[in-house]
Order: sequence, then structure tokens, then C-alpha cells
Amino acid sequence: ARGSYDLFGPVSKAFCISYDRAQVGFLACLSEFAAELQARGGGAGAAAFVLPWPIQGDHVGSQSIRHMLAKDKNWTKALKYMLVDLKFCLKFAVGLLDGAGAAPLSALAREPPAR
Repeated sequence: ARGSYDLFGPVSKAFCISYDRAQVGFLACLSEFAAELQARGGGAGAAAFVLPWPIQGDHVGSQSIRHMLAKDKNWTKALKYMLVDLKFCLKFAVGLLDGAGAAPLSALAREPPAR
């Protein structure tokens, strides 16, 4: 849907509906980007592209990206997972653009969130 989505929010969780919509929209774009990378693959002999934290709707790595519905700790985990997925996408895409196939993803080792 066309419109304006604010990727900044109010101090109160009660008034962050527009921010939540923007976050969900960004996550949907990231998911589409990842799907395109999966479709293009890394070429012969290269590892297939897989996100380290799966995206399903408004959840990434089983954590909701919606600020209003989540505890701060869980929401922070969701943001971290989203950024790790974005980093993997960008690294893989750069490898495809360089013509060298997928860049080695082992350099971006999956880090568990701090507890």
C-alpha cells in the first residue's frame, strides 16, 4: 500500500502503530530481497543462500518486530536478528555482483543474542 510510514516512533508504546507498520513493511522488503537472492543462488559449487534468522510475517527468528506488542528485550532481539539477516543479504548480493559467486558466509558467523 502506498503511503507514508514513519521509521521513528513516539516515546510511548501506546502510540507507535505507524512505526510498527513501517517496521513490518521493512521486514517484508527484506524478506522479498532474501527470496530473490535465494532464487538467483550463488552459482555452481557455491552455497545456497539461507537467512540465519527466518522471516515469517512480522516475526524474525520467532521474535515480533512490532514494538507495541513485544517486551523491550524481545523486540531488541528481533531488531538484532533483522540486522543480521540484512548483513547476510548484503554480503551475498555483493558476492553476486562481483561475479565471484556468493561471498563466504562463514565470515558472518551467527552470534546468539546476549542473555
